[in-house]
Amino acid sequence: MASNVHEEYRARRDRFAADAARLRRADGWMALARGVAFVASLVVAIGWLATGELSPLWLLLPGVLFIAAVAWHGRVLKTHRKAVRGIAYFERGLDRLSGAWPGVGAEGERYRDATHPYADDLDLFGRGSLFQRLWQGATRLGEDRLAAWLLTPADHDTVQARQAAVEELRERYDLREAIGLLDSSESDGNQNLLRAWAGVPSRPISSAVRGVAVLLSLTFWSGLLAWSLDAAPVSWPVAAYAACLMLTFVMRGRITEAVGRLDRAEAGLSKLSDVLHIAEVETFRSPFLSDVQSRLKTEAVPCSKRIAELHRLSHRFDAALFNQFFAPIAITFGMPIHLAHAAEVWRERFGSAVPRWLDAAGDFEAILSLAGYAAEHPHDPWPEITTDGALFVATRLGHPLLPESQCVRNDVSLGEPIRLLVVSGSNMAGKSTFLRSVGLNAVLAFAGAPVRATSLRLSPLQLGSVIRVSDSLQSGKSLFFAAIERLKRVAGFAGQQPPLLFLLDELLAGTNSHDRLIGADAILRRLLDDGAIGIVTTHDLALTEIADELSPVAANVHFRDVLVGNTMQFDYTLRPGVVDRGNALALMRLVGLMPVEELRVES
Repeated sequence: MASNVHEEYRARRDRFAADAARLRRADGWMALARGVAFVASLVVAIGWLATGELSPLWLLLPGVLFIAAVAWHGRVLKTHRKAVRGIAYFERGLDRLSGAWPGVGAEGERYRDATHPYADDLDLFGRGSLFQRLWQGATRLGEDRLAAWLLTPADHDTVQARQAAVEELRERYDLREAIGLLDSSESDGNQNLLRAWAGVPSRPISSAVRGVAVLLSLTFWSGLLAWSLDAAPVSWPVAAYAACLMLTFVMRGRITEAVGRLDRAEAGLSKLSDVLHIAEVETFRSPFLSDVQSRLKTEAVPCSKRIAELHRLSHRFDAALFNQFFAPIAITFGMPIHLAHAAEVWRERFGSAVPRWLDAAGDFEAILSLAGYAAEHPHDPWPEITTDGALFVATRLGHPLLPESQCVRNDVSLGEPIRLLVVSGSNMAGKSTFLRSVGLNAVLAFAGAPVRATSLRLSPLQLGSVIRVSDSLQSGKSLFFAAIERLKRVAGFAGQQPPLLFLLDELLAGTNSHDRLIGADAILRRLLDDGAIGIVTTHDLALTEIADELSPVAANVHFRDVLVGNTMQFDYTLRPGVVDRGNALALMRLVGLMPVEELRVES
């Protein structure tokens, strides 16, 4: 095995690249073989028709060779597509390691919710989001489950179980590769539609109706045979075919009911079957993964094969109803009726187990995604989840979405005695990024993933943030009003269990300094009285007085900048105390908005 994840990914990518090159050459030879076999068959056929001297048996050899070449060529092309998928999969992995991953892969846009207490502020979804960085699965079920884990902090026992599972899967490159190689050319589908379909009570087609369908089918085909032998008039098969059409029309409601949402979910069933099969055949030790496998257990036949059966059934249903060449023939066999009955019988036997299978598949893919992230960050530690009240203590905490080379780390301590940090600093000094570093690492910790820090110790917490706020012309809301609405939602979590961890950027910006100071003081005192811990950032140095008044429960910290020539430099290092200068005027001068002679700098 390679000594590190970079070498592992490169070695696997290069192996797939070599396979792809070999298969491209084989593709050329197989195409040539097909052509030669076809030309040979054509020459023999022309010779036989033109001279009559050649036996038609001579067509067998080139014909068999042509059929074999077509079949073998199909296998070569399928294997080549798999190799191409392998190259792309490990290229994406290398992009993640190099920091070139934003914009590559699922972004999770469907999970964005402006009313969620922290999702938009912390960039959980969208381009360059935490979801995009973590996701390494194949189905909508896994996406849904991973999004749910990011949106809802787990309790202590759940986090411990996920950590053990991620640790078990961290080095299982082959397992993650198997998921990554699933055919991405298939439509993803939405396997949740299967859940809705399976939940509808089954109504099998009666044996009487199926018996009539069989009788009409026999009548049609026997009449067609008799007519072809001049033993019966053509009206016999025509009347029988009309009766088949009539029965299908009468039963159309039951047929549609049987299919329901299944036809829309059909595109994702093949991939779901593959994911379930991968989960079934592996051997696991951790309780979380053992529970996943226990939920997949069925009778003698694995649930992956049951889903594959349903996929084939749905595919046949589609052909029997909508294929313009096959549908007219399918009606003569009563296939829509028999397939509808088969679907109802499947639903009756396995419908109650489907939600359990789908939930297990979602858990499996979500935990695999976290394991992939853990493997790609081997130096990131496991957070320690404690029950020691409201607590968040980290050493060398960094932003998990930034490349390691750009990530500046800082220590953070919230608990007893200091439960509030007031962060002052100039523009672009790193205050908002610091808030997101705290929030994102908390999200990772409660999801069951490693964190970007040297160590992190925290208690179960409810996150709440007000970082990214905008006004709305359509809603008639100013920036200040939008901010206080968000603050009200966050404050609503205070006083509940688990305790609130609040992250407030530029608290009460948009109003005058007098009202801002009084309002901020009242809000922060209320949050602290209700047992919350948190961080507030501000440009307004008057708000730093609040920390002095609340000492030792609160403390001031700051980020600073240095103007070197015409360049503003930031070290993004958190320091104790209040910032001693701002940079707004200097920035105005740098962009040419304020002439140098009009800039007055107080020493």
